[in-house]
Amino acid sequence: MLDRGYQHDMSPKEAYDLAKQAIYHATYCDAYSGGIVSLYHVKETGWVRICRDDVMGLHQKYKDGCK
Repeated sequence: MLDRGYQHDMSPKEAYDLAKQAIYHATYCDAYSGGIVSLYHVKETGWVRICRDDVMGLHQKYKDGCK
């Protein structure tokens, strides 16, 4: 997912969405994963929480990209 979707000039919003998709797809492939996905942006000044999403909500958003 990351190899296919990564672009050098991505905006932070695009990178956050790609990260959520990659985490979702990893949990989709692992029967023991699930629950809550917490996404953080690590900067020189510290980390910033971007989101805290339930995997089921991510499933509804990204399920059509599953193959």
